[in-house]
Amino acid sequence: MIKKKEIKDTEQSSSTVKETVEEMNAFFQNMQRNLSFSVDEESGEKVISVRDSETEEVIRQIPSEELVVLRKKMDDVVGILFDTKV
Repeated sequence: MIKKKEIKDTEQSSSTVKETVEEMNAFFQNMQRNLSFSVDEESGEKVISVRDSETEEVIRQIPSEELVVLRKKMDDVVGILFDTKV
């Protein structure tokens, strides 16, 4: 059975999360930065990018573009070395 205290705690934590997100959005807007989340289509890997609002230049990407390319190449090599066809 869910207690009233548990419901109240859940509502408070949800409210805290919303407030934190709003504060972060305001912070990034003041810095003139855009934060975006995406998924690399080929690898299915999640990518986070921070861009300059005015120039749309990528300031930071996690994981870096180089690492995404390296992982794709490693997947190709594994496919060559370990042929799964019987």
